[in-house]
Amino acid sequence: MGVLFSKMGRTEEGKTYYEKVLKDEPTNDQALTNLGYYYIGHGNLEKAEGYLLRAIAVKPNAYQAFTNLGLIYGKRGQDEKAIEAFKRSLAIKQDNPRVLTNLGMMMFKQGDHRAAQEYWEKALSIDPSFSDARRGLAMLSAS
Repeated sequence: MGVLFSKMGRTEEGKTYYEKVLKDEPTNDQALTNLGYYYIGHGNLEKAEGYLLRAIAVKPNAYQAFTNLGLIYGKRGQDEKAIEAFKRSLAIKQDNPRVLTNLGMMMFKQGDHRAAQEYWEKALSIDPSFSDARRGLAMLSAS
């Protein structure tokens, strides 16, 4: 239900829904992960990180929580932590083009263009229409 609210652009209602879920089920990893993502979008990275770490404590294979942690660490300029979080997500769910693309961006930022290209190409092998990976490859060829 919270995801539906979010997709409809009603993020505050989605947040309220997840908070209600957590009152009844304080260890609901999906609600924790989704609240973490909500707070990333609203610029409260500290609060987001807290929810995501709780989600991982409850469910160590919560790949989306690791992905979102990677986003936080990337925004903070903590590149090594971002890469580690994305790799942990990828170890759980290997066929995620979003995570592969994020890893490609981190590798590009670190100057490892070969690894960036490999991640972006792998993302496109999973989803040939994944535009972020295409943009990454275009950025690579322009550099």
